[in-house]
Amino acid sequence: MQVLQEAQKEFKKNGLAEIKILQLPKDSDAQLAVQSGKAVCDVTDGPGSVYVAQTAGDGKTFEVVNDPAYPNGYDPQAIGAGMLKSNTVLRDAIKTALQALIADGTYTKILNKWGQSAVAVTSITVNLK
Repeated sequence: MQVLQEAQKEFKKNGLAEIKILQLPKDSDAQLAVQSGKAVCDVTDGPGSVYVAQTAGDGKTFEVVNDPAYPNGYDPQAIGAGMLKSNTVLRDAIKTALQALIADGTYTKILNKWGQSAVAVTSITVNLK
């Protein structure tokens, strides 16, 4: 939403027509709004948009338009798996498995398949805060 609000300010500053921002509770609602003509686009996260573009209507319904100024998406965030700090065996097993996927190239193949190579990490970290 913030990305669109900032764009709105730039439009106004440059004398361009105002855009109507429609905020919906779920991304599936936004997809339906685009398909029905109620909206012209859905601004969403990169990985989700790529998945929807590749799977909805056998890949024929949507397309992803990436902003070259933000090749990793707008305000990209790291994601992770949460577990109890006391479950060190599970934590270490997950870290080891994910690091092995990076080391043997599987991780890169998965990212490439879904058009997400720009968000690749090179190592798995544990945040014990």
